[in-house]
Amino acid sequence: MYNAYLIVTWAIGTLAVALVLFVATLTGRRLAGDFRRRARRRVERVYRGLVAHVAAGTARPERPDLKLRTDGVGWEALDELVRAAIQAAEPDAAARLTRFAAASGLAERCRHQLRHGGGWERARAAARLADYRCAEALDDLLHATEDPDPAVRTAAVRALGRLGDDAAIQVLADVLARVHGGADRLSVRVISGNLARFGPEAGERVVPLLSHPVWRVRGAALFVLGEVVAAHHTGAMIACLADAEPDVRAKAAQALGKLAARGALFPLLGRLEDPSWLVRMHTARALGRLADPAAIAALARCLTDGHWRVRQEAAHSLAASGGAALAALTETVLASPDRFAREQVVEELQRTPLLRDTIDRLQRLALEDVPTAPEAALLTAVAKGGAVSVMLAALAGHGSAHVRRVLVRVVAPLPNPRIDAALARAAANDPDMLVRHDAAHALKERAPDTEVA
Repeated sequence: MYNAYLIVTWAIGTLAVALVLFVATLTGRRLAGDFRRRARRRVERVYRGLVAHVAAGTARPERPDLKLRTDGVGWEALDELVRAAIQAAEPDAAARLTRFAAASGLAERCRHQLRHGGGWERARAAARLADYRCAEALDDLLHATEDPDPAVRTAAVRALGRLGDDAAIQVLADVLARVHGGADRLSVRVISGNLARFGPEAGERVVPLLSHPVWRVRGAALFVLGEVVAAHHTGAMIACLADAEPDVRAKAAQALGKLAARGALFPLLGRLEDPSWLVRMHTARALGRLADPAAIAALARCLTDGHWRVRQEAAHSLAASGGAALAALTETVLASPDRFAREQVVEELQRTPLLRDTIDRLQRLALEDVPTAPEAALLTAVAKGGAVSVMLAALAGHGSAHVRRVLVRVVAPLPNPRIDAALARAAANDPDMLVRHDAAHALKERAPDTEVA
């Protein structure tokens, strides 16, 4: 009995001590948090005016009188104040604030964290150095691109891109050149994306990388050339269409499409037969951007490609070509034995303005020419594919009575209950007497047992 009493007493005492420690820990953390918040607010009140005066040019940025503990929360508060002010400032004010960050030790503090901090601190320091536009940190950031932590490497590359310093262009190009094979320690996409920020000058630095032994690097160089619109390097990009790596050929077609390089028309046409569907897809997209009538026949053949993404891009490119591709699209929808090709064209036509433009062109079409007109043939083919919404909307609300009369003749032969209902509404409500007459006549010509909604 006495032993049981001791055990219960010990358990209660242990629980009480644990509870006291738990409450003390929570209270301590809360007090510490309150202390840090009060300290931050105090620093913000003291230095907000100084930062504003530096930005306005009424205080010298080179000799700030700061009284902050090196490891205190005051530096964090001041850091946020200065970075926010730089981002919101005009160029002259931002330059003064940048000098203030260097003179006050804020930038040097970030450089020290980049060299000696923990993983999260190093990544944060790299981003802050870019906020401070600290060109003196180029060497530190270059060294950070070899950091064992991928987050730090990525932050360093992004910081180099944001610095906007011409010296960073070659640094990033060198980083890209060091990428190797399947053991890439840094995302090629991140490097190339930040290189592209520098414009044409970056294009000049990456041209030599088109012959790099690593295909990812060659592809990244082509991406940069396309982004910076390096039109004078079209020849080098055309040569990459024959690269052994499909991804590089696809990137070359993509870049040439962004440049709308007319000289690349025939080399691109040859890539429509590429064994890689990815290359064919980007080639079809590039030819659409060239908008050259000479590509229409080749793109029409791609409508029966074995891969749906190639068919999609070919249909989109043809639809974007407007009236020049009208015959090819109509023939595909009406005569192609490939159901997927027909569906792809109909789907793409509904996404582009071509159907609406075709309806507008009916204004110039005589009523007696409707049966043989290519515009009417395309609209009929699309309607047979099930896409009647655009035409019925135009029949109900197009501003031209003549266009509405032509549409009555186009849709009248098609067996679709939605057309019956649309014709009935036109016969009853259209403001033009001739449209009402034509719609009523079309209803009589249709099957006598047609039910009108």
